[in-house]
Amino acid sequence: MTNKTFHISGRIIGQKTRQGVAGLLVEAWDKDLIIDDLLGSTMTKADGTFQLSFDESYFRELFSDKQPDLYFKIYNQEELIKSTEDSVLWNVKEQESEVVIELEAVPPLENNPESKLTVTFINNSKVDNSAVYIGFVTGVSTVSIVNLKDSTPIKSVEDVDGAYPAKGNWYSLDQLPSGIGIKSFSGRIYVCYTKPWEVQRKGYEPAQAVNDPNLFLRYDKMELTFTGASADVANLTSIDYWSIPMSLNKLYEGKVVQTAKGLLPNVTTQEVYDALNKLTTPPVSGLDKTWPALVPGQWPDSPSDATFARIVGPSSYPPVEGIPVTPYDLFKDYLNYLLTKFGPDTIKGDGGVPNLGNGVIAHIVGDFAGVGPNVPSKGPQSKQTYTLEAIIDQDLNITLTGTVSGVTGNTTMLYKNVDLLNPSGIYGGNTPYCLNGASKLTYPLNDVYGWIGGDLFSGLNIGAVGSTAKSSEGIVGGLNSQLWFKLPISSFFANMQPNYQYYNQWAAALSKLSEAYNFPYSDRFAHVFVSLNPKDVDTLEIVLEDATVKMD
Repeated sequence: MTNKTFHISGRIIGQKTRQGVAGLLVEAWDKDLIIDDLLGSTMTKADGTFQLSFDESYFRELFSDKQPDLYFKIYNQEELIKSTEDSVLWNVKEQESEVVIELEAVPPLENNPESKLTVTFINNSKVDNSAVYIGFVTGVSTVSIVNLKDSTPIKSVEDVDGAYPAKGNWYSLDQLPSGIGIKSFSGRIYVCYTKPWEVQRKGYEPAQAVNDPNLFLRYDKMELTFTGASADVANLTSIDYWSIPMSLNKLYEGKVVQTAKGLLPNVTTQEVYDALNKLTTPPVSGLDKTWPALVPGQWPDSPSDATFARIVGPSSYPPVEGIPVTPYDLFKDYLNYLLTKFGPDTIKGDGGVPNLGNGVIAHIVGDFAGVGPNVPSKGPQSKQTYTLEAIIDQDLNITLTGTVSGVTGNTTMLYKNVDLLNPSGIYGGNTPYCLNGASKLTYPLNDVYGWIGGDLFSGLNIGAVGSTAKSSEGIVGGLNSQLWFKLPISSFFANMQPNYQYYNQWAAALSKLSEAYNFPYSDRFAHVFVSLNPKDVDTLEIVLEDATVKMD
């Protein structure tokens, strides 16, 4: 006997808005006297519609002549938000049936697979469109981008046949007159002027190394994640280097609703160049065989006709005395200051901060919200609190010791001096640590330990650790660490260390000029993200600001 096939189509709408709701899981159930049967499930599309098909084999085990009595369960992620069990569709026929289900409250969707983002480029750089190249470097395997000019797929830069070096996939602005449409992308969007960089190997991105063949090209990047999730974001970044100023405009229904400015109002590209260039002209690290961070500048083998490429940031250099040798301050003077004022041979309160001294240089105290939309109930990625003291020893090592609510007993995290002073350490926020006496180094992850370390490194970068400056909350250095980030940004850097330059001078200079990331944890207190929640964005404008730079 041939099974009858049943076709169900429907739409999920908001009761008030009458608009379809995308990205919801719809389950169709057959109402039975004994056990209800799950007949099928599907996701709603962009307009809230869904279709289901199933045959009678799903429900005729008990009653051979029975027709299905349908009801529906609607889920947002794993949360049941609607059931129609109290309004069953009795004796559904095999022909197509249609149903409309209304939601009293439309939930914020964590993931909308049908969402799309239009990205357009506004060229104020004074570089001709034909000489501006755009490339996409992906952080995930699922990428869906099209050229809105003709709907052809956009390839990532590294999507090549494996023969290296390779030119990669680049698109001039002439080729993208209408911009691009993104359904799924997580990674970096690169901008290159005059000539795009070439792919040297699998997983390659340009490095600030003397032997990198793309060193003297002018390129920069911004970061973007769009997958249809409410947590999607874009940001500008000047952590690794500064080269091409960009701004971001988020639009919804034709109106700008949020921005991130690569140049703050009345700031020029030349001003940023001048402020960053003088930080290492001359070099201030005190190390031998170094040169300023300006490329080309004094970098070896620079072409005679080379024009401005970039200024390399302090976290992009190799370990101390590697090539190129960092020209930036190493934070060693800052650590020595903390040792002198608050080290093991001092008495608490004598250094000008009542609860610092006898080795204690900071109180690392706060809350960790956990990781992801579905936060684990236990483990290092779960929600928890922490209360630790930062203690410096005679060798300028820093140990965090205290309690973490999700861990039984005392927790210790030892940061060794050599790792703190490396450019990837305090500057880069990527200092490895020894956890609970282990000899093996652990590198920071997206967990409570990485977050705790972020408090310490943020405090060192902004000058809060050991600061005797006064605030409305009390003396800054004596505050619990997460209170630092609630203080006005204008109180950071030089205002926290008025007598010395004990802070990240690169970040301090950029904080007055740009809303781009200036060190890895600047999002704890500064406006760096543009939200790409699909419910209130349809277009992102990437504005290429005036590119004019005059080198001395």
